[in-house]
Amino acid sequence: MQSVRCLADWTRRSVLLTSLAGYGVGLSPEAMQAQRGFASRDQFFAADSATVRLKLGATPLADSIALDSVVRAAIPIVSAFFKLSADVFWADGQGSSAHPTAGIALDRSRLGSMREEMEATEFSNVVLFILGHEFAHMGQFRHYPLSRLRTSDRRRLFECQADLWAGVMTMHVITDSSPKATPDTSQKGLEQDFFRIEQAAALAYQIGTPSWEELSEHPPPLMREECVVRGLEGGLVLRWIHYYDESHAASWASLIAAARSKDPRLPGPSSDEWALTEAEATAIVDSRSRTASSQRDALDRVVASIDSGMNGFVNEAAKGLPFVHCSTTGDRTAISMTCKDSIPFSPRMQVDEYNRLREMARTVTIPRGWSEQSEQLLDAGRWTGTSFLSPDRRTSLTIHYRKVANRRRDVFLTMTVKSRI
Repeated sequence: MQSVRCLADWTRRSVLLTSLAGYGVGLSPEAMQAQRGFASRDQFFAADSATVRLKLGATPLADSIALDSVVRAAIPIVSAFFKLSADVFWADGQGSSAHPTAGIALDRSRLGSMREEMEATEFSNVVLFILGHEFAHMGQFRHYPLSRLRTSDRRRLFECQADLWAGVMTMHVITDSSPKATPDTSQKGLEQDFFRIEQAAALAYQIGTPSWEELSEHPPPLMREECVVRGLEGGLVLRWIHYYDESHAASWASLIAAARSKDPRLPGPSSDEWALTEAEATAIVDSRSRTASSQRDALDRVVASIDSGMNGFVNEAAKGLPFVHCSTTGDRTAISMTCKDSIPFSPRMQVDEYNRLREMARTVTIPRGWSEQSEQLLDAGRWTGTSFLSPDRRTSLTIHYRKVANRRRDVFLTMTVKSRI
């Protein structure tokens, strides 16, 4: 059974390129005066509904505006999935947010920008996903004490959980909008809808963050990607469980059992979905935090091995770096270790990963007296790279990427050591 793995493969491919440039929205002087936001998340949560709406410059959804109509059409779908209702209003330029009593604020500027870049069906999926994320926060207000949600050290966990729920809901909508599924057609239908699924995963990069939120407490983009993908995977199995409950067909039970035997963290027939998504979010946040640390430690060992000579470098480079594909090539004059990190979805993710690896290279090389060279733009700006040189200039460490139009976008880390001959 390949359906769940097929989903993971599909979701690690590119989707559409979305511009997040500004979208002009006319505001009255009174509304502009009101839109001051909040100084902190605690202040936001402590405010009553009227204060929140005043400070965010809340305006209701209109009946005759196309953008508003798309949002209005999506609200009952998302509300039915989460079995809760919430007031949804515009808060232009404030990012998207959810408040326990005020409801859900959407950033019309951001959504308007997305709408200009997409087809109607694509944009409808965007709206569903963003509403799914914010309705998940409304669900958290019902399932957890507010004091727990306000804790800074758990903020990443609850943001990841909201992304998981948005992924689950997106899969729910996708499967329910397809022809009646059977165990034989489920995978085929999934493959036919892969574009919509990939698009949903890419949306983890496009959810606006309010100005009063501390960005360091949110999951970094690549972590958000994993939260959404796992939500999609879990959502698929939950739909299979639903189909089994309707038909009691043994073939559905076999499909569920096969998926869970490969991945025990996927939901089962009697899973507590809120407890499951919280546990999954915890696992993702912990794992991603360890990933960055383990990659840095491995790179540190490779750089340190240069002091042991060429053989020491070759032995350590052969181990590579965790979570990326590495290979070693060379001859008597120079040896190179090249590691490739394949990035799905959008150019923005590629640039973010390039910057992450570049910062990692800084923390390892600069304390050893290496020098960072100016960033280079070559091939009419399609190739971007930054190099670090050892004090004796025999060793270079380069982080680089090339802009491409296909669905996979790679970022490379290349370390080359020249021999003394």
